[in-house]
Amino acid sequence: MAKILRNSSYHLTPINGSVVCCHIFGAFMHTGIWVNGGIVELAGSGLVRSVSPTRFLHNRTGEQIFTMGDDRANILSSDLAAVNAQQRIFEYVNYDVIANNCNRFVASCFDLDNTKEIMLFEELTENLANFFNRTPVFYPTAIVF
Repeated sequence: MAKILRNSSYHLTPINGSVVCCHIFGAFMHTGIWVNGGIVELAGSGLVRSVSPTRFLHNRTGEQIFTMGDDRANILSSDLAAVNAQQRIFEYVNYDVIANNCNRFVASCFDLDNTKEIMLFEELTENLANFFNRTPVFYPTAIVF
């Protein structure tokens, strides 16, 4: 399972293809992919959109965005994920909070083998650990917004 380091001395600046996340109601994580200074996310309406970091946090309980790296604070990213996310902007999907959510959207951008089985943040990060062959660690994002 991925670690989320809320008070880390390391702060990562996301790059294209980085996975970013924030808390929702203290118990869940909302995920997206960093592309060209914005975050491509699957909104609850089913719209895939690119939003600013400020908008990514809007109406969510999290006050901080985290960027995925490894245990040595190296950013983990994928050019493929960035391209796939960008190509899906303005697409509508049949959103379901459990069965077809932001975690599955992120997994699909990485073209993971078992994307259709991914629902939870833990499942996403386990699959990303296999993809990168490293344990994901989420660090506070260095961007001021």
